[in-house]
Amino acid sequence: MKVLYSRLVITKDMYKRDPKTGRFLPIYNISKEELYDLYVVKGLSLSSIAKIYGVDDETIRYRLKVYGIDRRTGSSSHLGYRRLKGHELPVSNPSTFVWKLGWVISFTQGDGHVYKTRYSISYGSTDKEQIETVSRIIYDLFEFKGSYVKSGFTHVVSYNNIIFYKLMTSLASYGTTEWKVPDWLLKARDEQIKLGYISGFFDSEGVFIEANGFIGAVSTNKRGLEDIGVLFEQVGLLTPVVKKIRNGDDRLKPLYRLEVVGRDAKLEFCKVIKLLIPRKRRKLERIYEKLTKVEVKV
Repeated sequence: MKVLYSRLVITKDMYKRDPKTGRFLPIYNISKEELYDLYVVKGLSLSSIAKIYGVDDETIRYRLKVYGIDRRTGSSSHLGYRRLKGHELPVSNPSTFVWKLGWVISFTQGDGHVYKTRYSISYGSTDKEQIETVSRIIYDLFEFKGSYVKSGFTHVVSYNNIIFYKLMTSLASYGTTEWKVPDWLLKARDEQIKLGYISGFFDSEGVFIEANGFIGAVSTNKRGLEDIGVLFEQVGLLTPVVKKIRNGDDRLKPLYRLEVVGRDAKLEFCKVIKLLIPRKRRKLERIYEKLTKVEVKV
C-alpha cells in the first residue's frame, strides 16, 4: 500500500438508519476509488477497512452496495487471498507471505515499540543490520516505508501509519507482560506462519551462546514462553524446557528461561528455524557447526 487514506469528509445528506438501534448514523464519504483499491486490489476485509476509517462494518458494506462493488465470496481464494483473523491480503507466494507475516508479528511483540496514542510503531537498535532487515520485511509485506533516524548509536525506523498500526494491533497483543502467541495463530492450519512466528521470536528475544551451545530465551512472561513451546510441538520440533530462574519480589518480577535441550533438539532447531537478523544467524550457524563435529573413534 503506497497511499494512505485519511480524507474523511461528512456531508449533511449522508446518513443511514441503524437497523438495530433506529438511530441515524453518518456515512463517511469514502471515494469509490479508495474503497475499490482497499477492498478489491489490496484485499483487505470489511473489518480492516472499517477500523481504518473508524466506522463499523455495516458502513463499509453499505458503501460497497452504493458503489456497485461486488462482495467477495469463498471462491475469491483462487485470486491468491489468505484469510488471517478477518484480513484478506493479496499473496503472490502464499507460503513466503504467511511466513513473513508470522515473523513480523512476533518480532514486533519482542522489539517493536507500539504507541497507542499516536498510531505509531517503531523499531530501534544499535545494530543497523537489524533495522534494515525489519524494514525490508515490512516493505515486502505491505509496501510501507518507515522514517529512519539515527540517535547517537541507535538506529530507529518508525511507521507513523494508521493502516499499519490498525492491522498489527488487530493481529496480536504487545507489551513485555501482555504479549502471547495469538489464539488464531495457535489454531491456524498453516505451518509456515507458525515457523515464521518462532523465527521472529528468536530473532528478537533469542539468546545464543556459542561456548556451551545454549539456544533459548529469557522473559518475565511465563505464558508467552509456554505458548512458544506449544508452537514447537505443532511444527514437529522437540518441546523446549521452561523454568523459573529468579523469584519475584517487591522490585522485580519472576524471570523464566526457555531452553532448547539436547543435541538432537538443537540440530533440528538449526535446520528448521530460519533467522533473518545477521548477527544472530551467524551465532546459530557456529553453534550448528560445533554440534555437527562428531569425534570418530577407532
